[in-house]
Amino acid sequence: MGVSATGSTGWSMTTIKTVSALGGGAFAALFYLFGPALTPTLHAAAMASCNEHTGGDFRNFSLQWVIGARPHWNCWDTADPARPAVDLGWWAH
Repeated sequence: MGVSATGSTGWSMTTIKTVSALGGGAFAALFYLFGPALTPTLHAAAMASCNEHTGGDFRNFSLQWVIGARPHWNCWDTADPARPAVDLGWWAH
């Protein structure tokens, strides 16, 4: 392996583009799977939507982020546990 006097790393533009594309793709996939649950604004929007769905007192709901082929928010009304959970989707308004 040669030693460069100019400090060149030996990375070609093709390698840099490939690494950038793979890094961007990995970031997008991870954000799709975990982003709404970890982003305060999206989490707050889901809480507000679930609260509105269950009556609006911020005490009678349970919110869960479900990861799978189609990640989404599930909202349960804890005052009526017999009712099934409501799927709020990935992006709760």
